[in-house]
This record gives sequence, C-alpha cells and structure tokens, in this order.
Amino acid sequence: NQRTAETLEAKLREAQATYGRQWKGLILDLRGNPGGLLDQAVRSADLFLATGRIAATRGRHPQSSVNHDATEGDLAAGIPIVVLVDGRTASGGEILSSALQDRGRAVVVGTATYGKGLVQTVIDLPNGGEIDLSWSRLHAPSGYALQGLGVLPNICTSGNAANRGLNGLAAGESGLAKTFAQWRTVATGNTGVRKSLRALCPPEDGTAEAEEVARRLLSDRALFTKALAPTGAVAGLRP
Repeated sequence: NQRTAETLEAKLREAQATYGRQWKGLILDLRGNPGGLLDQAVRSADLFLATGRIAATRGRHPQSSVNHDATEGDLAAGIPIVVLVDGRTASGGEILSSALQDRGRAVVVGTATYGKGLVQTVIDLPNGGEIDLSWSRLHAPSGYALQGLGVLPNICTSGNAANRGLNGLAAGESGLAKTFAQWRTVATGNTGVRKSLRALCPPEDGTAEAEEVARRLLSDRALFTKALAPTGAVAGLRP
C-alpha cells in the first residue's frame, strides 16, 4: 500500500489530539503482516524515531547498498511501544519491528518472524514479460541480515512461553542479552546456527496471549524497561 505511512501518521496525530498526556502506550500489531513497499516500511518506522539508522540494504552492485536513516521527529512522543509479531510477519513488517527493537524504541512480543529479507527489482522485457531480480539483502540497524533469520522477540510466546519470560524479567533472570548478541553476530552463510537460533522461539501464528503480554508491559513501566534492556546492550553490534 503506497499510503501506509500516511495513514499511520494520521492515526498517530488523531491519538495525540484525542488523548494528549493521557496517552500512555501503543501496540503495533504486525502479526500476519506479509510486508509491502520498502519505502513505506522505512517511513513508518521514521514516525517513531528522531534520528539514526532504520535499515540498510546490501548487495553486490554498488547501487544496491543504501542506508535508510530517520529524518522525522517521534510522533508518539516517547511513549512505550509494544510490537506484536508472529511467524507470518515478513519483509516490511520485519523492517519496522527490527528498527524499533534495535533502536530501543519498542519491546517486540511474539515468535520469531518469517525471515524474508530480500529486496527485489523488476526488469521489463521487450516481449512484455518481467524478471524479478533479487537485488539486495535487508539489514537491521544493528547490522544483522533479516533473510533466513527474522526478528527475535524480547518476549517469546511460542509454546506458551510468555509467562516464563515475563516472570524471568520481573525476577531479573532474563538471559536474553546473550541470545540477542548471538542473533546479531551470526554469519549470513552459517545456516545451521541461524536455524538453531530460530528454534529458540519457533515461528508460530499469533495468539491472544501476545496481546495480554503487551497490555501487562504497558501497565508496568518498570517491567517494560527491563524488557527493553537486552536490546540496548547489543544495539551497537555489527556482524
């Protein structure tokens, strides 16, 4: 949809006008989102980020390597954000969720995402046909390639793991920082390790449990901050 970012911006401004200082949190539901246009995903993330990297594309051709950086202010004015994802969240949905997660702007809840991180370009043929050419790979702000790996949520809901994750956070026992570091530094060609990392939070369809987790995080600022912490610890890593 070529108006995704425009529509989202309008909704954010409407929420600001309606709730003002009473606006305490935001849930972005990207479950089942197959993606869409690259520029719309980047512009949507830009609505929540004032500066810094949103995404990057890297390929063999020099023109395929592009950095996408934030240029707008944060329309949500720094309020806590929870992003819901599942195994069908792909492409543009992964750009948005990884950008907000890596930049420490949102807590991601759900399962490992699909892992579709290729950018295609269309070449027109003289006979009216077309060739879809995979042009580059999508990289999250911390540098890792999304293709075949996807986004690892801060709170995993696979196999009813959400309560364990929340209880571990509350008790200060989360071991996510190490897992996040491995996720962000594994080599693109190391398919075995990438597969084993995805198995830590297997892709599944979204459930109502994720929504309950999101509401609990937004109602407890201390718990939300703890959920953000592992992301901040590895935000500067590059593979």
